[in-house]
Amino acid sequence: MTRRCGSALLLAGALLGLALTAPAAAESEPPAPRISLLTFDPGTVYWQRFGHNALLVRDGSPGGGTVYNYGFFDFAQDNFFANFIFGRMQYRLATDTLARTLYFYEREGRAVREEQLELRPAQARELADFLEWNARPENAAYRYDYFLQACSTQLRDALDDVTDGALQVLKERPARLTLRGQVLRLAAPDLPVMLGLDLILGPAADLPRTRWEEAFVPEVLEAALRDVALPATEEAATRSLVAAERVLVARDDARAAAKPPDEPPHLAGWFLLAGLLWSALLLLARRYARPLWALLGGLQLLLAGAAGLIMVFITLATAHWAGWYNLSMAFYNPLAWLAFPALWAAARGRAPTAWQRFFMLLLPAVALVGALAPIWQANLHHLLLWLPAHAALAWSTKGFPATR
Repeated sequence: MTRRCGSALLLAGALLGLALTAPAAAESEPPAPRISLLTFDPGTVYWQRFGHNALLVRDGSPGGGTVYNYGFFDFAQDNFFANFIFGRMQYRLATDTLARTLYFYEREGRAVREEQLELRPAQARELADFLEWNARPENAAYRYDYFLQACSTQLRDALDDVTDGALQVLKERPARLTLRGQVLRLAAPDLPVMLGLDLILGPAADLPRTRWEEAFVPEVLEAALRDVALPATEEAATRSLVAAERVLVARDDARAAAKPPDEPPHLAGWFLLAGLLWSALLLLARRYARPLWALLGGLQLLLAGAAGLIMVFITLATAHWAGWYNLSMAFYNPLAWLAFPALWAAARGRAPTAWQRFFMLLLPAVALVGALAPIWQANLHHLLLWLPAHAALAWSTKGFPATR
């Protein structure tokens, strides 16, 4: 009887101990946060044309959760515009509540989509802890790069790290478009921005890329995550990284920016038409309105030389690697300004000297050699614009009678 009572007392004590320690264990191990990828539609301002994304940590905090945004920059930052020109931009990770974030994008009419991620509790805690650490003022800043270290690639890398390299599979899949193709497609609704970006991109923007590299575009990362599978574990079989999707803010067409097309625009036909029309205008002005011809020719040389010097500057003095060694310098020739004396002489009715003619003829000659450039760089449309324009200007400077 004594043994039975002793055993009963031991059992009761053990159960009481478990009852007392269970709440303490529960308190020491809070529920794992839920992690989601938020993707925001493009906006109307030029720096919003590529869209945006962020990570959402739902951990019971006020405001629906914490949004971690790697795309924060400040125009008031010291030397901001100099850093922008030389490619030394500093961005930082900023945080906000989900409620305020949704209010901001809803006010602009930009859709917000959520992909809830299927992370194990330990992975979710690890990612939440990393984001909290990275958002501290001493850790938040990072060196920004449009293609390598942008808001979307920062999220891609963080998710790849916490899932033990599950996103590495994207490196084995070819990109749908080149870097230039994505840039032109997304900037297409803003024609001046699109043409400017196309002008300064070099051959590196036309190399074959992988889905991993193409994920600098937020909507590409959004789509790519749907095809990422997490490896099987003891607790779960192979499963998709994206557990569920929903729209948090619907697009408002009345306020939202124009939707980008699925493919980049085809520019060759339009550029050829512009080149032929410009050439015809030059030749007609030469015959009937010499002052207008001189004005048009001067504008052509000014633009070609200025654009060429910008390309040289990007290659020699900046960190904008996607614009290095721009083969369009064959058409936007920095030597164009050396042809001004020939234009000036012809405009005054005098025949240009041999050296003056040489620099004028050099423009179509180099442009003709540049016909090989589209083998390495997608700039055929620039050839179709500038070869006829340079040829027409060079031809029209000869034959003016010398002034007596």
